[in-house]
Amino acid sequence: MPRDVAKAASKYSKVLFENGKVRVVELNWKKGLKIEMHSHPTYLAYAVTPLKYKSTSPDGKTQNRSLKKGEVSWYDAESHAVQSLGTTGRALLVELK
Repeated sequence: MPRDVAKAASKYSKVLFENGKVRVVELNWKKGLKIEMHSHPTYLAYAVTPLKYKSTSPDGKTQNRSLKKGEVSWYDAESHAVQSLGTTGRALLVELK
């Protein structure tokens, strides 16, 4: 089973809050950052800064994703690897339990 994002990106992430219903993870990345395969339960991402990245699923399919500053995006539970396609970025991930 893939790791959770806070462990897969331990140098670039910090758990800000966690209880029995939700976990909030701050993710700070740099240009070219690659995060190994990891899993999320259903979650939303809030872009503190603009973000551009490539998401690669376990079957090898890729999808380029981008979020504008202040944008919120909802994602069903997924496993993926991530590669930054932009410069530095910051996001808050809110994972449901």
